[in-house]
Amino acid sequence: MRVPDWFCKELSFIDPRYYVVKNADTDLFEIKMRLDFARKLDPSHFVRMRNPTIAVFDRLNDTALNSLRRRRRKALERMGGPEGELREIVSRNKEAKQKRVEYGQDQMAEGFMEDYRFNRKHTIS
Repeated sequence: MRVPDWFCKELSFIDPRYYVVKNADTDLFEIKMRLDFARKLDPSHFVRMRNPTIAVFDRLNDTALNSLRRRRRKALERMGGPEGELREIVSRNKEAKQKRVEYGQDQMAEGFMEDYRFNRKHTIS
């Protein structure tokens, strides 16, 4: 399934750096940000990111757009300059990775349950 044009247009209104990538392994849509930076946030923390994942969705619809708008608005309220923006991007990238893992675990569980149900069926010839 390809990304709808209307979704890309609305996504560019939220932030022109956002774009959508379809993950073939998990069948999920990843919202990524065109960004490449390497910066030392504090003396003990070095961050290097290239096109971080902002969010992960299983469907691209109005709910996904509203979620992105809400996240963007809250992020703008919380961040206090460029350092705050970087911390926000790092936290959203970690959240997206965790969500991707959870979706993968759910898909594996559904597959196991489907296999279990299939093996329990008795066929009569």
